[in-house]
Formats: sequence, C-alpha cells, structure tokens
Amino acid sequence: MTSNSDDPEIAAATTRMTGVSALRKIRKLVDEENANEHLKSRWAPRFIAFTGVLLILLLTYFLLKWF
Repeated sequence: MTSNSDDPEIAAATTRMTGVSALRKIRKLVDEENANEHLKSRWAPRFIAFTGVLLILLLTYFLLKWF
C-alpha cells in the first residue's frame, strides 16, 4: 500500500498548487507596485505646479520687500 507522501500524483499536484500560489503572490505584489507608481505619476505634476507657484510667491515677496 502506498502512503500519500510517496504518491507522485499528489506530489505533482502539491508542487503545482505551491507554484500557482507563489505566482498569485507575485502578481499581487506587482499589481500593488503598479498602483503605487500610477499614484505617484498622478501627483507629480501637481507637486511641481504647487512648488512653482510657491517659489514665485516667495520671490515676489522678497523682491517687494527689498525694493
């Protein structure tokens, strides 16, 4: 009589399920990273515009204060 650990079909199925599980975890990590990159790419122009406006206001303030 064969034990479950010696059955090649069970071993193959276990290996296959472990591989599928690992691929799902990797896919989830990739999806999270892509979402994070998308969020950063959406906020970058806003941040640059805000920084530009802030610099213009500070420059205007200092120029008006000195002259």
